[in-house]
Amino acid sequence: MTTIPAIIAAACAHFRVSLLDVMSVRRDKASVSARHVTMALARELTTASIPAIGRALGRDHTTVLYAISRVRQLQVVDPIFLADYAAVRRLSQEDVGNG
Repeated sequence: MTTIPAIIAAACAHFRVSLLDVMSVRRDKASVSARHVTMALARELTTASIPAIGRALGRDHTTVLYAISRVRQLQVVDPIFLADYAAVRRLSQEDVGNG
């Protein structure tokens, strides 16, 4: 099973941001995208609860709910975002297979 740290690492690698950027309050597009994709994939690929996902990223559970909702919206209207999401999903699952 994929872990939240593996998802975070995959998102950081794909969006070319640091772990500090994902954990920070930075609002540049790459940091926000990495953060939102991480939250949505953590919900999809792990058994972690929404509050647990929030704690892992230093966020409130309502922020996780918003991120999941936003990711679903963007997947429908933005094919580039959908490709980014799929790439991070694939990377996070490859990390588990290699570990």
